[in-house]
Amino acid sequence: MISDPNLSHLRRAREAGLSVFYGDILSEAADNKVALIGCSGLLTTIDNDAYNTLVATDLGPEFGRLHIWQTAPQKALSQRHALPATLGRRPLGLGMAADAVDAALSAGWRVATTRP
Repeated sequence: MISDPNLSHLRRAREAGLSVFYGDILSEAADNKVALIGCSGLLTTIDNDAYNTLVATDLGPEFGRLHIWQTAPQKALSQRHALPATLGRRPLGLGMAADAVDAALSAGWRVATTRP
């Protein structure tokens, strides 16, 4: 399932037949309408690292920390503004930003998990 408060961001997912939620995943509407049962993990990919971390922290109990991933921020963060990984998420892959993940998936890459 893909969630986004920007309807145009959901177009490709809807066309591909994926389940979507139009709105903020942390909203009260999401609490009432989104069933996370059947979802095995969480990937946060927007270009706001603080919001990604908030989503990962808030939904962490639903999935468990080992099943939550976060893309890197689009812009390198200074040490002063960097958020610690202990807030509830793990970096995706090699610390790729969302646009790099999108480009890799478009080039045929696949997402998979391995044992630590």
